[in-house]
Amino acid sequence: MRLVFLLVLHLVQISACSSLNYAEKPKRPDHTSIDFSKLRLSPASSNLSIQPSSLRSYKTGDEGTIKEERVGIPGWTMLDGIAYKLFLKWEVNPADIFQRLRSVRASGKLDDNKGFIQWLQYVNKYRAKRGGESWFADYKLVELLRKSKSDAELVTLFQSLRRYSAVKNLADEMQAYMILSS
Repeated sequence: MRLVFLLVLHLVQISACSSLNYAEKPKRPDHTSIDFSKLRLSPASSNLSIQPSSLRSYKTGDEGTIKEERVGIPGWTMLDGIAYKLFLKWEVNPADIFQRLRSVRASGKLDDNKGFIQWLQYVNKYRAKRGGESWFADYKLVELLRKSKSDAELVTLFQSLRRYSAVKNLADEMQAYMILSS
């Protein structure tokens, strides 16, 4: 969308410059204006043909496999960051946000999940803003995670989270609480 906007803006600027050039003739003989009316935006030759292989066809011989690479929406993580800032401003309970995480709803893998790690960073910021751990204590956090994962999976999760410096202390605290509560 931004690219289209910039392209339109650029074309408008070119159009404005060319209209200024045609409005008054150059006074200097070394100054020349560009005639944009002769500029071709499409190929002049009719020999150009589109190869059938360059077109997307869904009727291929290998119907069962998808060989296209799927990518996310550009800027989506920026939107997540803005959303977390708004949640922090409104002091939204981390438990409410946790239930809406895509990986939790799909019972997906939480370790090495950027959305989950971002949520844990939000928990740290939420605690700091509210004045300490008592606002979203470790026992609440562990109980929330136990609803979606087994204890064995949580131990693996806490070990994998220790690799990220932003949530290492939180992972250690949750693992210690889980061991002490068992």
